[in-house]
Amino acid sequence: MKQFKITTPLLNDNFQQQKSSDQLMGVIKQLAIKNQEHEKCDEELEIANKELVREKEANEKCAEELMIANNELASQNREHENSEEELITANKELVSQNDEKEKQEQSAEDMLAIIARKEREQTKRILDLSEMIKKDIYSPEELQTKVGYIKQFAFDLENSIKELSDLLQKYLSPDEDDLEEIK
Repeated sequence: MKQFKITTPLLNDNFQQQKSSDQLMGVIKQLAIKNQEHEKCDEELEIANKELVREKEANEKCAEELMIANNELASQNREHENSEEELITANKELVSQNDEKEKQEQSAEDMLAIIARKEREQTKRILDLSEMIKKDIYSPEELQTKVGYIKQFAFDLENSIKELSDLLQKYLSPDEDDLEEIK
């Protein structure tokens, strides 16, 4: 019996070892399965990481292109602002020139009105004297005086017409001196 007792613990130990060995093998198999899952997951992560790297590179390239386009747009915007300022300045100059031209036209119209009135006065005097001479009989001295008046009125009329011609000439083809005179 004693022997039996001795073999039982050995058997028990063998059985324990076998059981531990089986458990260890089960744990190793589970670890191997988990390891395979982790490797598969690592491969998927590596593939995803490579995709993310490609996307990042594409995004960086796109960002560079956007920066270049943005810089170009900013440059075009500055050019447009400069052009706008130039157009505003040119428009102001044109408005100023137009105002000046209107003033000159008004001044020329006023001068023409004055000259026309003078011409009408001179013409009326000549016509009135002519009518007086036709109706009345005058002595040669009186006729000579009346003719002298007519000559003077005709001379004044000629001067008015000359002034009008000069004014029209200056207005139609002015040089800088003429423009200063008209102002």
